[in-house]
Amino acid sequence: MKRHAPHLRAFQASQTLNQAETAATRTQIGELAQSRWRTAHGMNTRVSRAMALRQLLLRAARSTWLLRVSVLSPALLLFASSVASVVGAASPIATEFRVDLDPTAQGTYGLTYPGTFIFELPAGSSGLSAQYRHNAADAWTTLPTKIATDAFNGVAAARFDFAANRAYLSVPFSQATNSIFMRVVNSLGQAVTTGYVGIPAFYDNRRAAVTVSLDDVTPENVPSFTTTVSLLAAKGLHHTVGIETGFMNASSWATVQQWLQGGYTEAAAHTRTHPCTDTQYLNSGGHAAQVSGSRDDILANLSLQAPYVPAFLQPCGFESTQVRQAVVAAHYLADRNTDTEITNYAPWSNDGAYASVGQTYNTDLWPNGGGSAALRDQANAAFNQAYSSGGIYHLMDHPWKELWQGGSFMDEHAQHVAGRPDVWYVTFGGLYQYHYLQERGKVTITAVSGIVFTPTPTLSPTPTLTRTPTATSTPSAYRSAVAADNPVAYWRLDETGGATATDLQSAHHGSYVSSPALGQPGAIENDPDPGVGFNGSSQYVSVPYSPALNTAIFSAEAWAHPTGGSGAYRGVLASRSYPQGWVLYASASNVWEFWLNSGAGIVSVSGGPVALNAWTHLAATFDGSVARLYVNGALAGSAAVTSYNPQTSAALAIGQSEPGAGFWFPGRLDEPAVYNTALSASRVQIHFQAGAAAPMSTPTVTPTAPATPTRTSTLVATPSPTAMTATLTLTPSATATPTGATPLPSSTATAGPTPTLTPMPVASQTSTATPSPITMATSAPTTTLTLTPSATATPTGATPLPSSTATAGLIPTVTLPPVASLTPTATPSRSATATSVPTATPTLAPSATATTAATRETAGPGAAAARASPVATGPTGGQIEPAAPLPPGSSRLSPQPR
Repeated sequence: MKRHAPHLRAFQASQTLNQAETAATRTQIGELAQSRWRTAHGMNTRVSRAMALRQLLLRAARSTWLLRVSVLSPALLLFASSVASVVGAASPIATEFRVDLDPTAQGTYGLTYPGTFIFELPAGSSGLSAQYRHNAADAWTTLPTKIATDAFNGVAAARFDFAANRAYLSVPFSQATNSIFMRVVNSLGQAVTTGYVGIPAFYDNRRAAVTVSLDDVTPENVPSFTTTVSLLAAKGLHHTVGIETGFMNASSWATVQQWLQGGYTEAAAHTRTHPCTDTQYLNSGGHAAQVSGSRDDILANLSLQAPYVPAFLQPCGFESTQVRQAVVAAHYLADRNTDTEITNYAPWSNDGAYASVGQTYNTDLWPNGGGSAALRDQANAAFNQAYSSGGIYHLMDHPWKELWQGGSFMDEHAQHVAGRPDVWYVTFGGLYQYHYLQERGKVTITAVSGIVFTPTPTLSPTPTLTRTPTATSTPSAYRSAVAADNPVAYWRLDETGGATATDLQSAHHGSYVSSPALGQPGAIENDPDPGVGFNGSSQYVSVPYSPALNTAIFSAEAWAHPTGGSGAYRGVLASRSYPQGWVLYASASNVWEFWLNSGAGIVSVSGGPVALNAWTHLAATFDGSVARLYVNGALAGSAAVTSYNPQTSAALAIGQSEPGAGFWFPGRLDEPAVYNTALSASRVQIHFQAGAAAPMSTPTVTPTAPATPTRTSTLVATPSPTAMTATLTLTPSATATPTGATPLPSSTATAGPTPTLTPMPVASQTSTATPSPITMATSAPTTTLTLTPSATATPTGATPLPSSTATAGLIPTVTLPPVASLTPTATPSRSATATSVPTATPTLAPSATATTAATRETAGPGAAAARASPVATGPTGGQIEPAAPLPPGSSRLSPQPR
């Protein structure tokens, strides 16, 4: 006899018996909180609103390196976890990653379902594959590569979306270890630098999920289950069967094992004897015996992928305090009740497990062995709603109702649901095993080899570079990073003879003009590739005009090592024919600048300070609406641009601003490149780190308050009314290599543990210092300077002058009477960091600079005319300068940039 009649009678009888009991006990276990959750997220019209919010958050997460969800309210937490962050706030960038799973979580919950990990790819990538291994000593295993239209669920796979620069790597954890090593490789088997993004809400970043739970596996119901399981498997629909283990025999266990081997079926606990009230639980061995005992029976009689049963299906949808306690104690991840219209994940409960969750559609209203077109359409509509909102469609059925026959209305519904490549078809327990990985913070991502980098906040102060002798990249790392983004032209400037600057893209070769010094030490750490030295008066590289080098959207980058020219504009890289085009400058006020010409005016974006005798990585991007300037991998400034006109005739210049303008660059240049795309912040960071190549040490500032990333930060110098003297003590780091600098007269710089700057005494005055950019001086060529704002000392006889300035890093306060007569100009040599803590590169200067065109340009003939043209401030901090010819009387000895 089929079991459906006894079950139906038992269920009906139990409703009257346990009505009062259920009402009381559900409140005790937090049913009120669960009801509020359903009201907020799962019921009727609110579902579409909530899921629309989840989709909005998902889209936002896809456009950023990381979506942090911890600041959201609990009501939004479920949806905000569309892309989960891993432990820590940073998004690592590397050529190989290690994923570690919390061993306690793995031992408790099994967690064998593959997790999907998103990585950002270099722009324009193609022909890539992915590899993984579970131990560092193992050989790499290549993941099967899938495309978006393939039908695959719950398997190890790699899918590449080259249009979106994304890789989706789905890899399971092994029961033998809690680690996974992953990397992306090119067609030559070389590791590719990628950036870790996060774990999406659904496997393979699918749009929606579908799961099916089937209740009441018993020996007499095995035939109807076999028909249902076969039909679902034929359509690729993964499903979970709830087993009443106390009724099973050897033959029925063997049949269930066959279902599991088909790859679409999951075994779930449905208690031993299907109790529907606390009284029935107590009369049949107790709650623990029924709940945990069912799990133990499954583990004893079935061969599973891991010794863990993730799902519990409540008989009759009955839940009490005692049932819930037994479920939590048995470590079930998924606990299903019989509520309907649920399309979301359950929230994590305070009792240490996911709250019990209902399903989207239940076939209880369908007549046994039948159905109708109206019921089929009703089920289809429930799926459509979940699918359109990006949610979970959970179908619940009792196969003893015999609805699953070929050509039946239920079969037609299954056909409607199945076969969608953007849907994740998953078992109920697998759904929550994946979700646990995705949102419980038990997974840690570590960059383990290649270029290892953590991005900085937007608009952070420019990091100062310090090279260390230990390298982690190969000589080709920087070249590979640039080539991965498909530049239109890329000149390594590595020639040691001849007059041709070779474009590695073989399309835009340049000519060395006036014999610059070839074969000079290059910018790229641990790469013997040289650079080129320019005299600052006549030498540059000329690249013939090409429309391909002058696109409406573009990026330009180079490494610059200026050796002089302070007080004058120095052109690094330009494709400009005034009043059109663009130019990268080291400005007369010693800050980096990116200029764009609109045909009627100039938008100028200013960045960090120009450091002499040190390599700096510069990248300028324009995406059609916003111009950005990156200095040493960090965004230093940006400005909205309403109009930009590429130039249409002049040669591209490396080492001056434009042909004939005469704004020459004194120093060395290396690795210039031009792109017809706007590089993302993450790609700029990858390029910078590939050139820096090694872990970097950073001058640090001890803050007194949390820092907010801004383009500039100030150190407020507070003079003491009684102490007329002060000493600025610089503590060196052992790993530094600043280049040599000579202090100005009236100052001393002592190499060793505590170099000290001693100001000259001046006339007795006191004043409060005002902020200004800072550059630290030192004569020690092999010492890193660390600014300690809280340090105090007592130089003798120094009295501060009015309008003295001091600026650095965050916003600490020190007692530092500034001295107007001391202006050290040397800077520490190259260092590299890009962390959320801005670094300090202090400069003692006598006065703040004005924000007019006059102070931004070199004084001399024409300066008076320049003062008549004040600088307007752009919408986001850029400066818009009026287009005008060179003022009358100006000369190339004191040029005025346009």
